[in-house]
Amino acid sequence: MISILTPFLGDLERACPIRIHTISTGNGKAFTDRLFGVRRHAATRQHAVDMLCSTSGIEHWLTPPRSP
Repeated sequence: MISILTPFLGDLERACPIRIHTISTGNGKAFTDRLFGVRRHAATRQHAVDMLCSTSGIEHWLTPPRSP
């Protein structure tokens, strides 16, 4: 996922004259380690997408569980 997200964000920043403040993704393992199924655990924020957003100054939101 990170191999797709990094170039996408770069292309988007070049194409749009606005700063990206927030990204909203699903809460699956491809996007975060904050939620898995119905069990919650302490967020490590060490997932590649979370770290990319953090270093880029982008807030990473998650959709509610079991929602599109």
